[in-house]
Amino acid sequence: MSYTLIEPCCGSAALSVHLGGLSERSLIPYAGSKWRLRKKLADLIEEQGYTGVPERVILRDSGPWGEVWRVLLDESLRPTTLSCLKRWAEENPQTVYDRLNQNPPSARPAFYAAEYLFLQRFAYAGKPIREHEGFWKAAPFDAEAPFSYGETRDRIPALLQALEGFSWEKAQGWESKRADASTAPLPVTPAVVYLDPPFYAVEDFAGLAKRYADAGAFVVFSASELPSLPGWNTSALESSDERQFPQSVAYNDCPGPNPPSSVFDFFR
Repeated sequence: MSYTLIEPCCGSAALSVHLGGLSERSLIPYAGSKWRLRKKLADLIEEQGYTGVPERVILRDSGPWGEVWRVLLDESLRPTTLSCLKRWAEENPQTVYDRLNQNPPSARPAFYAAEYLFLQRFAYAGKPIREHEGFWKAAPFDAEAPFSYGETRDRIPALLQALEGFSWEKAQGWESKRADASTAPLPVTPAVVYLDPPFYAVEDFAGLAKRYADAGAFVVFSASELPSLPGWNTSALESSDERQFPQSVAYNDCPGPNPPSSVFDFFR
């Protein structure tokens, strides 16, 4: 089936990367990433008849990931981001981290993406990086990360290897914006929506999940504690990694029959 995949809170976009065939490895260790659950999520989607590579992928994120993906998907910007990371890889990582953290993000998109990826790669326990009042706000530098994050000296080379190993040509036509989840349009073609909201705002996204379902999309809502979605199916996704937080999903196996005539009708 030809379908569109939408991730309104994309983060590291583990599901899109997997279904799109971009890589067999995650881009970056990241608290909240669903990389270890990607195959189980893909199986759930396939059970509903959405098979193969999505025809179109739409990513949204109100945090830095929305802009980072926009840069990485842009063939004119991605090389500058890689070049910047290569240059920083030659310096002491804590020196670079301290120079970037607590300072304003670059106004140049390619450098902004490099700054974010560098900080995220070294943030303590992979805690998400954010902007606060115009400054990068990162967890302390993690010189002794869990073993899966790699030795300090190897983390940026590993990130570069991951970035250079992605099959970016398969992502032609993908779209990413740094924007609120509600700005993701509903396409005309059949759609799968994977909604993985921040843990502190899960209840706020229940209405959005229902609107997508009523509009005819197959929606998978992921959270440690699910909001109330009467009539939806629920399932626990087990991870082989004991460090992975327990994850439950709710999904609608009876999509609504009447898609809206436009995005404006959808979000009215």
